[in-house]
Amino acid sequence: MLPDPWEALRQAIDGGQKGDIRKAFEALYKSVRNEMVRYAQWCVRRHNSGLISGFLLDPSEIVDDAFSELYLKCERITGHPKGWLLGVIRRKLDFDVARAWEEEKLKPAAQQQLNGLNRRKTKTSIPKAQRLALREAINSLPDRMRTIVIALYYGEESIANMAKLLGITENAVVQTKHRALNKLKSLLV
Repeated sequence: MLPDPWEALRQAIDGGQKGDIRKAFEALYKSVRNEMVRYAQWCVRRHNSGLISGFLLDPSEIVDDAFSELYLKCERITGHPKGWLLGVIRRKLDFDVARAWEEEKLKPAAQQQLNGLNRRKTKTSIPKAQRLALREAINSLPDRMRTIVIALYYGEESIANMAKLLGITENAVVQTKHRALNKLKSLLV
């Protein structure tokens, strides 16, 4: 009879030998990964949010991320690793679902503002050809970059509000904004 892989990992962690922990972790990963993916699939169905306007949650990717986190933090885990791993999978799924819903909320307003770039009735010093080129360049940005640029510059959202809506730090919003602006510069030059 094969030993319980969870118990083998727990004993390896208690023993403190790095090589033993790695072997026990690899055995655990091979024996229970499919079970954890099925659990993540069940959670996705339970959330009833596997697909949000093209946003597909990938249970196997979430499980692999959770296993990576378990491996990195296994020496600090108290209690049973299975309960900890299931909790991490749930939190990652909840976070991804919340982020997807927030991005979904931002899309209609951002798209409406992007569509309005050509239709502004106020006088602007930018010629129509350049406005069209800018619109095409903004459309070519990845979703998150496009959402941040439009919300910050056309929707007059604050960086703090964008960070809260997207579930990321203010620093991440600023970095994404700068990357987007650099990309726009390279596209428009």
